[in-house]
Amino acid sequence: MYNPNSNQPGRELEYKALRDEILKRIELRQQLMSTTLLFAGALLGVAANNLTRFASVAFIYPPIAFSLAALWAQNDIRSRELGMYIHRLENNHAIPGLGWETHYRANLRSPRLLRLKLSVLSPAATFIVSEIIAVIIALSSWASFSIFLNIALQISNIIWILGTIALVWKVARFSSQARL
Repeated sequence: MYNPNSNQPGRELEYKALRDEILKRIELRQQLMSTTLLFAGALLGVAANNLTRFASVAFIYPPIAFSLAALWAQNDIRSRELGMYIHRLENNHAIPGLGWETHYRANLRSPRLLRLKLSVLSPAATFIVSEIIAVIIALSSWASFSIFLNIALQISNIIWILGTIALVWKVARFSSQARL
């Protein structure tokens, strides 16, 4: 079994594998954002253009957006955990040529007020705003459902939106802690 505290060769290979995994997770996060925007545009576009017949379709968007946000959050948090591990690896084993995480942490600290970075804010806005738009579109279909079903669906959509906000909040908090 590999011991990161030993002087075995292979730390460079581990470092490269970890950096490659981070890059893959960043790519997955970007694909999730593209998928979210495409899905939101298609679904909400159909619902908005056909309010009398398809507005109720917008009810299904918030749980799907929450699921996509959860996948995004998992990849974001895992990437940051990998970065923290690489930082410890760099500090514990001075390996020539390996120092990106140490450089990043030393030179890219932001003031306390700016801890919510654009890398968190942009996806958060995408998920949350598109969910709110779905709720607004779905509200236009109240005449096609019973009042009790409408209320139940709106409450569930609000719960999905709050869940998405909680996920984004967790990523933002983890992001600020990971930079310490």
